[in-house]
Amino acid sequence: MLEEYARHNYPLESCALFFGTRIGNQFQVYRIEKMKNHRASEYFFEMDSDELMEAYQKSSREGIDIIGVFHSHLEDADPSSSDLTYMEINPIVWIIYSCKYKKFQAYLSNEKMVGVTIIIKD
Repeated sequence: MLEEYARHNYPLESCALFFGTRIGNQFQVYRIEKMKNHRASEYFFEMDSDELMEAYQKSSREGIDIIGVFHSHLEDADPSSSDLTYMEINPIVWIIYSCKYKKFQAYLSNEKMVGVTIIIKD
């Protein structure tokens, strides 16, 4: 789903939110919502603030958390310098998709950067 979404928006960066729960170091995803890249850029993403507020309110009403942020990169799946800054501000899982190499990487920044595993529930 996200790979197809990234291909559809290419060369612009795509973005989405992961809704679910975290138990220890395991993240269970119950829903993924595609978001609009307000910046419409090949090199940056910015979620629409109204859409983002609505997502957080919906999450609160449903009693689940926003546990991850997804976005695509044209090249590799490594965090950019701006990604690293936002990862420190918002320490949830960040999933980056490389359009060039067709691969996903997931990161969690909590004093140091670590790779994580994501389980998506059907």
